[in-house]
Amino acid sequence: MRYRGRRTGSVVNLRQSTDAKAVGRRAYGTRPRRLRFSLRQAKVVAILAILVLGALGALNLDSGSDQEVTRITLDNSVQGSVTHIRDGDTIEVAGTPIRFEKLDCDETGTPYGRMATQLMRELVQGQQLSCTLTGRRSYDRMIGSCRLPDGRDLGEIMISEGVCDRYR
Repeated sequence: MRYRGRRTGSVVNLRQSTDAKAVGRRAYGTRPRRLRFSLRQAKVVAILAILVLGALGALNLDSGSDQEVTRITLDNSVQGSVTHIRDGDTIEVAGTPIRFEKLDCDETGTPYGRMATQLMRELVQGQQLSCTLTGRRSYDRMIGSCRLPDGRDLGEIMISEGVCDRYR
């Protein structure tokens, strides 16, 4: 690479020059080097891109599992079956974790916490719930209340059975 000095007009080789102004500068009017790929490298990159996109697409497909797609409607409601019971006051409906709004149960490691979790499991087993969300969150959970198909509120049932208290 060559550089033409301003004052003298002499040609200086940049690789051999120790002049502070000349080091690191490129010749006026030259273009930086472009990266060039061979046809073989381009094919390998294209194949890898196709494989990665295919793998991502396969992860999004539901291959016959029973898990429902989470649907939170505009009126902040979720409907579906219970996919997981965390404890007496937190369940997952159609994959959406929901913490009951007015319910306070003991933790799972305590005797009353185990009773609350077991009662919740018995109440919701095989049921399609209708949950209304408040729009607030607590950690990774949405805050709301859920009703059984017959219209009974799960939080009120847990309080009336004596395994949980009303949250204040």
